Amino acid sequence: MVCLCKNNINFWKEFFEYYSIQIELLFNCEEKLILRNDHSLVSKGNFKFEELKKYPVVQSFEPNTDFPNFDTEIELLRYKEFPKIIRPGESSIIYGLLQTTDCIFFATTDLYVADFFPGLVSYPMPDALSSIEWGHYIIYSKNRALTKIEKDFIKFMQAACRQSNS
Repeated sequence: MVCLCKNNINFWKEFFEYYSIQIELLFNCEEKLILRNDHSLVSKGNFKFEELKKYPVVQSFEPNTDFPNFDTEIELLRYKEFPKIIRPGESSIIYGLLQTTDCIFFATTDLYVADFFPGLVSYPMPDALSSIEWGHYIIYSKNRALTKIEKDFIKFMQAACRQSNS
């Protein structure tokens, strides 16, 4: 599964087509703010962008990749506003930081966050931060037939995403 910014989807469609990669949309989601459910911002309810700058922000990135990442440029524009940025280097560390600190995180979806991390909640982006729409896709090679297990996996993912979005 890949997550692609809707602003760059035309580039990615051409890129995948060139390399004979099939792309199928699972769901779209506007970016969310993820934080722990007892964070001081949660009790406040409605908060402004300026208030977010008081808290460390966790930045997700994949440093060891050969693929172009235009989405990182979008993130860099957003993160330049924050004086405290934590770059854990591994995505598995992000949710632990969120559960145990006052850190905040900009996520491309909140799909199953509360199920897997009960101490976390998600919020729509504050008004001053323009929300970015993300598409979550399954990709696979057009040059090889999918196995039954792969087809079942794709059907399972599609059903799980439909169920979660309803």
